[in-house]
Amino acid sequence: MPMVKLGEVAKEHKETCKGDKGDLPIVGLEHLIPEDINLTCWSDDKENTFTKMFRKGHVLFGRRRAYLKKAAVAPFDGICSGDITVIEAIEDKLYPGLLPFIIQNDALFDFAVEKSAGSLSPRVKWQHLQDYEFFLPEMAKQKELAELLWAIDRTKQAYKQLISATDELVKSQFIAINSTEKKKPVEEDKYTYLGLEHLDTGSLTVTRFGSDVAPIGEKLVMKKGDVLFGKRRAYQKKVAIAPFDGIFSAHGMVLRPKEDVIDKDFFPLFISSDYFLDAAIKISVGSLSPTINWRDLKVLEFELPPLEEQRKLAKALWAVIRTIEAYKELLKKTDELVKSQFIEMFGNPLTNERGWHSALFPEVTDIVRQNHQNQRSGTAISDGLHPLKSKRTLSLLTILFAI
Repeated sequence: MPMVKLGEVAKEHKETCKGDKGDLPIVGLEHLIPEDINLTCWSDDKENTFTKMFRKGHVLFGRRRAYLKKAAVAPFDGICSGDITVIEAIEDKLYPGLLPFIIQNDALFDFAVEKSAGSLSPRVKWQHLQDYEFFLPEMAKQKELAELLWAIDRTKQAYKQLISATDELVKSQFIAINSTEKKKPVEEDKYTYLGLEHLDTGSLTVTRFGSDVAPIGEKLVMKKGDVLFGKRRAYQKKVAIAPFDGIFSAHGMVLRPKEDVIDKDFFPLFISSDYFLDAAIKISVGSLSPTINWRDLKVLEFELPPLEEQRKLAKALWAVIRTIEAYKELLKKTDELVKSQFIEMFGNPLTNERGWHSALFPEVTDIVRQNHQNQRSGTAISDGLHPLKSKRTLSLLTILFAI
């Protein structure tokens, strides 16, 4: 995957409206919402000096006070403020649908802030912004990535619309049943044991489980489909769905939804959301191993949309999650294919059945010390390490070491 500069795959769109502005919408900086890729408001007031044209699909980047992180994709043709840079993709190099996500990201905004000039109203110029570097896959992968990102964004926008469209939000005290059924493990329980170490931050899916020996001490009984929540060090945000009947760490909670208040499919998504987790973390007690008590958690109040809206939202969110998991599995299989092809071509480096010559790293490469000038920052980096060409053909083991 090559690294490219923004200016190599996108360009500033320079077009001026010289005549009547007609019915063209007007977009000022005030219409761009920080960290939102969607343009949802604009003006029809033609009493202004704006003349910069943009076209549908272009990205409108707020170049003044870039720390506000204002950038959105244009849903129509229009006219915008001079403090907005209009950016378009070079279509044979960059898939246009991916450009908005390249622009609306923290790394680019950090770069823009660094390159801005001025104290009261710092601005960044395109000539500087175009030097922003990032990794860019081939066109087919760009299209796949853009489709995934837009699917996620549509889900997020649907959630916002559901919330704003209803005034029927339910304010409810904790919406779950905390199962306290416990069991003292026996030998066979080691195969169906889940501890906090088996839960991954940011994933509801359990991919590993079990213990070499029977777990010590009483454990919580879990049923397939229960939501498992790590109450100890909750800032790690460990939440998962039980994949089978078994036992769970006593440092967690086994939660089941009150289905008259919250939809069972929406429930795990809600428990894993920042909205819930941030509120739960605040009531943790203890300094070394902060822990959440059920008596404090059960009285927290949360605003929820009506059940029917929860079901719609859950359906959309799970569709996105399945898409993300499919991409993860594809990446995993691709990685496995690369490794298997490598072994097929060169043999297993551990057994070395093909008799490749082995050598120590210093025997096959030289390392030199020298000073050089960093052209971008102008600062000198002294005594840097720079590998040169290898002395002779590297062995298989040396290649793997380099990788």
